[in-house]
Amino acid sequence: MSIADQFNPSSDAGFVRASYASQARRQFQVSLALVCILAVAAAAVALSMWFEAGAAATVPGAGPASLAAWLIRMA
Repeated sequence: MSIADQFNPSSDAGFVRASYASQARRQFQVSLALVCILAVAAAAVALSMWFEAGAAATVPGAGPASLAAWLIRMA
């Protein structure tokens, strides 16, 4: 017997055969919130790197060359 002969039309756990506008809207809002959280996190990392670069310019032995040396040691 093939799988097509044993097809069960009832819904499986975790699968929804119907979609509703309210559920789609809720999913879109959750996705949009997650994208905004990721954007804020990326901006925070970029801002902290910008401040770190400003501080590295005033500290001897810090900067892109020492960062590259540190990354090479970590590899």
